[in-house]
Amino acid sequence: PPPPGFTIPLHDDVTAYGDHTVLLTLRNPSSNLVLGALSNAVLTIRNDNTAAGVQVGLNGPVNTMVVQPDGKVVIGGEFTLVDGRSRNHLARLNSDTTLDPTFDPGTGTDASVLALALQADERIIVGGAFTNLNGVYCGRIARLNPDGSVDRSFDSGLGWSGPINPSVNPGVTAVAVQSDGRILTGGSLTNFNGTQRPGIARLNPDGSLDTGFVPEVRCFKVTGLVGSPDGQTLVAGTLGLTPVGVDAGLVRLNTDGTVDTNFSVTNFYFGDVTCMAVEPNGDILAAPYGGFGPTLPAIKPNGIEDPAFRMSSVSGWVGDITIQNDGKILVTSGPYGSLFSYEGWYYTLLRLNPDGSVDATFQGLRYPSITNTYNVSMTVDKTAALPDGTILVTGTFSEGATRPPFYLWRLNPDGSGVQDLHFLPPVRLPNGQLHLALRGQWSKPYALQVSEDLTNWITVATNDRPHVPIGYIDSSAPGFRQRFYRVH
Repeated sequence: PPPPGFTIPLHDDVTAYGDHTVLLTLRNPSSNLVLGALSNAVLTIRNDNTAAGVQVGLNGPVNTMVVQPDGKVVIGGEFTLVDGRSRNHLARLNSDTTLDPTFDPGTGTDASVLALALQADERIIVGGAFTNLNGVYCGRIARLNPDGSVDRSFDSGLGWSGPINPSVNPGVTAVAVQSDGRILTGGSLTNFNGTQRPGIARLNPDGSLDTGFVPEVRCFKVTGLVGSPDGQTLVAGTLGLTPVGVDAGLVRLNTDGTVDTNFSVTNFYFGDVTCMAVEPNGDILAAPYGGFGPTLPAIKPNGIEDPAFRMSSVSGWVGDITIQNDGKILVTSGPYGSLFSYEGWYYTLLRLNPDGSVDATFQGLRYPSITNTYNVSMTVDKTAALPDGTILVTGTFSEGATRPPFYLWRLNPDGSGVQDLHFLPPVRLPNGQLHLALRGQWSKPYALQVSEDLTNWITVATNDRPHVPIGYIDSSAPGFRQRFYRVH
């Protein structure tokens, strides 16, 4: 007689995939056998591994990240869990976005992390709105050892205090490490360890205030700090009361903190700068906010705009800038949910060639219209270029009230998504309807089909925005005993 059953072994591994569904069918019995009523079954193999990125991972937004030479990425933000593990506002990810458990900041910080910088010895400067890091008092600025523990040799005393502008988050929003090991720090604050400082200060490597640096500019908001090898400092943000008699969004300070009057950028008078980056040739990319100047000008070290760099045919405001090793430039749209307009599409992420033109080989993240009719929302905040060419993107992607948003995903060098095509677990709504969601590569369109008999299939949804996953509520589901879904 035939055996009463058979076994299909499942071999587990440590790789995180989505759930997999298998249709099991018995067919073509031998001449002396008859199939019973249960000749079809659906087997769902639940994934018991989780990974940061597009599935679970983070339970809150990422405000800042810094890439280590080995490809690991330190992130800071509003989250408190990563891959189900407690990580209060600080964590380190492997290059595949899985949590690196060897980096453990203990109880983490008691408030948001807003800025990170990496020293040459791989210790990490952390800035934010916190006053406690793993039980150690830190006045909005601290340093971590490479394993995530607090570096107690870094002593900033009382640290930063006193908001300049109560409407702006009173935290450290920008940090940078100079080539000599001294540390630049800035935010909407007024006092560092008992000494008045108008939103920007320079620290010695041990965390004490560098009293030889007295800024000659008042910083209402700091969005970027870059130190140059000659000791000068570029400051971007909302800046006031400069010696030239006007407010500004971008200034350069001398080694003692006085304003370098030879560096005068007229595009940014009476305006804000949302972000800044320095190219390998020394040109400064600084994004004005509020309609001042071009979308993204390149400023030469002498303060004169570079006419050869043009972000042409693109309108909108730039929220973040990342310069890749090959000189190409990743730009996100923003702030406040604004979008780039380019050739009839609305983008949250573009890549530029070194001359400022749009890189047509990069797929970007785009919408067909500015009106959201998909019950889906996406904002992109930050990007990071990894040594292997892949790109980390942070932001908030929401598929409606029935599913939690996700905050971090990874792209291939051409902008396509690094993730397998898979369904998320379906959600049964209180009225019996079924909410389905599919995640796949950002670059490829898919069609969702439904069937009652696995023979006749009807298309019920398509992602005509190939950069956005399908989200679909099957309002007919309560009327059927069983339904099958597939995507192709």
